[in-house]
Amino acid sequence: MQEDIEQRTVALSVRATKLTGKLLAKVFAAVVRKIQKEHQKELTPHGKQSVKKLMGHGVSVNSLPSKGVDPSRQAER
Repeated sequence: MQEDIEQRTVALSVRATKLTGKLLAKVFAAVVRKIQKEHQKELTPHGKQSVKKLMGHGVSVNSLPSKGVDPSRQAER
């Protein structure tokens, strides 16, 4: 009887350790993703930039939005 209880206790401990390890791995992965996201956010330029700098960042200069212009009237210009 005592041996059976000890085996079950060891089995439960092993399962809990595996679960804790998996949970720790998930939390660690989430932290790494958050750090990478913040790092990428810091690298993204903000504010006014010249066309030359925009082209250096790989942004298409043809796709700049025109604010306040009706698309149907844009062809008239």
